[in-house]
Amino acid sequence: MSPPRLQAFPSHREHAHLAKLPPPAKFHIVLGDGSAADDPNAVTFRARSSKGANEGQLRSWLEKYEHEPVLMFEHLYHRFEKFKDSGVQAEFDARLRAGLRPAPELQRVIALLVDALRGRGGYNCLQVSAADLERNGAKVFSRAARLISPRRPTLLSADAALGAKARSQMSKHFDQPLYTAELLPARHRALFEDVEGRITLALELVDMHVCAAAQSVVGNLLTPFAQGVCYERDGLRGAAIASNATSLPRCMDLYSRSTELKGLRWF
Repeated sequence: MSPPRLQAFPSHREHAHLAKLPPPAKFHIVLGDGSAADDPNAVTFRARSSKGANEGQLRSWLEKYEHEPVLMFEHLYHRFEKFKDSGVQAEFDARLRAGLRPAPELQRVIALLVDALRGRGGYNCLQVSAADLERNGAKVFSRAARLISPRRPTLLSADAALGAKARSQMSKHFDQPLYTAELLPARHRALFEDVEGRITLALELVDMHVCAAAQSVVGNLLTPFAQGVCYERDGLRGAAIASNATSLPRCMDLYSRSTELKGLRWF
């Protein structure tokens, strides 16, 4: 692995390659009265705003680390504000999506599922969290059926997809419910279970990318999972626009909120 390739942010590398590198510089960004870093050796920065560190702070903090081949941050979720320049932000987002892409074997599974579902006439995706079900029960499905067609194949995404109650309620409102776990060929099962047969986060990662590629996506856009879906979807939308292809519509909020979502960033 040559140094120039390592310095090309964000060149994707399997996690195992980190063992071959010198210990990376570690950082932790604190929001407000947030907790300390998990690693006591991590350099801690405190953001001036609860919205995260701005561009000026980041440049100031990281200036002396500019020659480090790898920088490792703890808890990146909602730790940064956007760049001032929209072009710089778009380039950063494109590189971030490329750097955070799933491992090759998971990418193949994602492509297999998306191609199969599109080949059958397309599909929509509904993201429902366990908290949504606990608070609102079957109402989340009746509400979703008013936002997307209940007759079209619809993937139920996120943790709620694994619950029997959620599946029962889903089938009462959608004619053709889909579940990622049931769509996976048996030969790929080993990719999503640990040695004791427990489902790993690899399934959730595939679920997120398959949901992002749907014709329409509706979900609770204030949840981290839905925000991850929409971040990936925005990348797909941008690629479609750049190639003059038909663009996918934006994600829709399950509760039709506008004020709470104004200016919301996915990361």
